Amino acid sequence: EIPWSQKTNMGPDGPYQQPRLTCWYGEVPYTYSRSTLQANSHWHPLLTMLKDHIEEVTGYTFNSLLCNLYRNDDSIDWHS
Repeated sequence: EIPWSQKTNMGPDGPYQQPRLTCWYGEVPYTYSRSTLQANSHWHPLLTMLKDHIEEVTGYTFNSLLCNLYRNDDSIDWHS
């Protein structure tokens, strides 16, 4: 099972809950929107299998993954 959580970010008007669930996999913490996701080296076996296959096909090595789960009216704002 993926350990989904809903993060709190800081916006110009104060803290707000992200309108989605997230899970970070990586050896080091990851910070964005003034919110830090703690290191998590316990990859789900299915994600490890997908990572290994993608690395084999592309010839690139990947060291992290940010998963988003969008429920009903969840969203992500436009960004680049």
